[in-house]
Amino acid sequence: MTWPSLSVVMPVHNERRHIDESIRSILRQTFAEFEFVIGDNGSTDGTIERLREWSASDPRIRILTHPTRLGPALSSNWVVNEARGELIARMDADDVAHPERLARQLAALESQPDAELIGTLFDTIDVDGHPVCPAPFDLLDTASAAPPFCHPTILFRRSAFDRIGGYRDEANYWEDADLFLRMAEAGHVYVLADVLLTIRHKLPSRGSIAEDEIRENALEAFYRNTPAFRKFDPNKAATTARRSDGKLLPQVFASRAARAVWAGQRPRLLRRMIRGAGFSWNRQSAASLIYVIWGTLAPLSLRKFLVSRIRRRCRATSQPAGELVRWQPEPRQSDESLRRN
Repeated sequence: MTWPSLSVVMPVHNERRHIDESIRSILRQTFAEFEFVIGDNGSTDGTIERLREWSASDPRIRILTHPTRLGPALSSNWVVNEARGELIARMDADDVAHPERLARQLAALESQPDAELIGTLFDTIDVDGHPVCPAPFDLLDTASAAPPFCHPTILFRRSAFDRIGGYRDEANYWEDADLFLRMAEAGHVYVLADVLLTIRHKLPSRGSIAEDEIRENALEAFYRNTPAFRKFDPNKAATTARRSDGKLLPQVFASRAARAVWAGQRPRLLRRMIRGAGFSWNRQSAASLIYVIWGTLAPLSLRKFLVSRIRRRCRATSQPAGELVRWQPEPRQSDESLRRN
């Protein structure tokens, strides 16, 4: 058959250490007919110089540059808007695509003409490339707002992306989840139940207190707007202000701690959580506090426990590998996102 034109898009900011492995994993795909749009926004670590070397070696690569950092949503819209393909595959600059990824997603799209977005399962590695967490097969059986796929696994139709208005800047730092939810609200979203990408757990570079507050406010908006806590309304504004007393949901701090734990580091958030969280007498507040305390005292122990639980749940899943499963987010009171955040 004649495939629709395909663009792989990847925004980049200061990823010199891992950029070679990520680019190489795309260029070695078994499906090779694509353009590779890489948008560097404000890198200062030698990333752009390395990108130019890659561009000179492969005509499929097209480099975009912006002098300042655009942020997650704006940089994501930027590379999609500059792409020429009817189909868009997302990639991140520190992750690794498996060789069959694009071919398998295109075949799945052909078999399911109503699909507007197809993600895949993924496993994870640490900053040095060592295995961390198995693929979330268990989430295929889970009614949750947490999808079993992640951002750099998705392939979507440009027409569907344009129809819902792309990434929303109001949802910065959860712009991917916001996009998935609106895609699922407007059309059909599927996950291919095979591991076709490996994501890398690492912490963002240390920012200022103001940057920490921006990320915390973004997580607060995520937890208050997604159907893990209430029915998602894609027509409402994505922003959510702090409470009048300035307190945040305890899950905000648990989520930040989870990222450190998965990266093999000790979260240093307990004091900040005690000062800044608005605790309630409920299961989620208690679970979040236990999570942060455990992660603070013994992060590797917590990670081993979580990996063991994930493996146990995966063995019990009823979804066979290789199936194409429709993802329909549903409200649920447990926080599945903490398990792999």
